[in-house]
Amino acid sequence: TSPSFILFLEKCVPLDLESVDPALREQYLHEIAEGLEYLHSHNIVHRDIKEGNIMLGLDGHVKIIDFGLAIDLSQGTPESSIVGSPHTMAPQILEGITDPKNDIFALGCLVFLARTGETLMYQFGTGNPRSPQEVFKRIKKYPTLPLDRVLQKVAAIPVGKTEIDSENQF
Repeated sequence: TSPSFILFLEKCVPLDLESVDPALREQYLHEIAEGLEYLHSHNIVHRDIKEGNIMLGLDGHVKIIDFGLAIDLSQGTPESSIVGSPHTMAPQILEGITDPKNDIFALGCLVFLARTGETLMYQFGTGNPRSPQEVFKRIKKYPTLPLDRVLQKVAAIPVGKTEIDSENQF
């Protein structure tokens, strides 16, 4: 007889960070940060943190999904690879650098999205980049955004603020 497998999956729903109650949104962002902290403590880098990869379980807690691009740094770092979603991609990824900080940058992008309703990379330059190629050009144009400074500024954005002064913000 051939071996059989039984796979149990938890039912989850997509999480729309912009439409949930602000207090719950902050809880969910905190849970995403805790999940990343856990992954990074086990040398795992997700490499594709974005709103589409965050689900809400029926228990009311967030779930990070889609580990197809994740890597185990204890197995060594991959050769230069550019992976992830353009709108949450850290500039270092375009240089082929794989680091847990890239996930934290993506989390900062989610915080920015949740608090402003805008994508972080829309705030640099003029107009909205519509294609991945346009986003990459914009990321390359601003490759030296200091991660710590960006995250501090994102954290300081009041919940629900919708107007960002990009010239003075970063």
